Amino acid sequence: MKKMFFLLVILMFLVQACGGTDGNGQGQNLPDVADATQTGVPINVNLTKPVSGTEQIASGHDNEESAIASQKAVREGENWDKNRFERPFTAPDMNYVPDVDIKEFSMTKDANFYYVQIILAGINPQTNTASGHYGTEIDFNLDGRSDLLIVTKSALSTEWSRDGVAVYIDSNGDVGGLRATHADPNYTGNGFDTIIFDSGQGDQPDLAWARQITGPSKAIVEIAIKATALQNNKDFLFDVIASTSPIEPGQFYYSDSMSQAAAGSPVRGEFYPVKGLSAFDNTCRIPVGFVAAGTEPLGCLVTGPEQIPPPPTPIPGKG
Repeated sequence: MKKMFFLLVILMFLVQACGGTDGNGQGQNLPDVADATQTGVPINVNLTKPVSGTEQIASGHDNEESAIASQKAVREGENWDKNRFERPFTAPDMNYVPDVDIKEFSMTKDANFYYVQIILAGINPQTNTASGHYGTEIDFNLDGRSDLLIVTKSALSTEWSRDGVAVYIDSNGDVGGLRATHADPNYTGNGFDTIIFDSGQGDQPDLAWARQITGPSKAIVEIAIKATALQNNKDFLFDVIASTSPIEPGQFYYSDSMSQAAAGSPVRGEFYPVKGLSAFDNTCRIPVGFVAAGTEPLGCLVTGPEQIPPPPTPIPGKG
């Protein structure tokens, strides 16, 4: 099923990318449809632009370290084998980074987009913004191997923008190594190896967008992914990511592509402190479209029904 999905996606993009040729019979480059705010070129009037979700469909919580950051260590939330990281600290001094410390995450939708909200512990005190790199993984097959990765660059706009937003797929299905729920020290794969959208370039120039909603008492990053990217999948799992450094698609999963000794650890012990993987946080996965049993690979612990909170309220005048 997964291989068939990848083959269909790749074939679709190859056919559409090869649809036009220049005078020498070579494939044309994708059209440049960058944001008007970046180039001064008017945005294509046919683009569908996100607004905000009208239906709340999922919500989850993550460990948050602001209250104990002075201890320069964590007690919970880090699970190397399951590619679960709770390390919003710099290396090697373990200084706390609030704008990559995930508190909560949720998903809403409207007729055109799914909206992922990443609610952070705080803003970067130097920039007064959420200044990290952020992302979300989506697992259609509920097998622990993500099918889509959407990532953003730093310095997100407060308006919806495609600038710096990229969408990747794993064309050969090697994300997660031999077992998606265990670290694989002999992993030789290439992770998410195919980019299908980059800052407005791609078969669907309005496929993904991002923005931040920040203020003295809030730090939220929102990622909008067009419903068409989900290939009619209604049931899936998703998680979110926050990182000071750019998120590296080819290194997924991080517990497969580096050793624990090289990555370090936020838990006091043999590998403490954080080293090669620092100022990084991700979450367990929560379900959309179905009720989790608690046995889903890389899924969150199921403790009982939860009340889904309302989606974050945008700042007036910000969409």
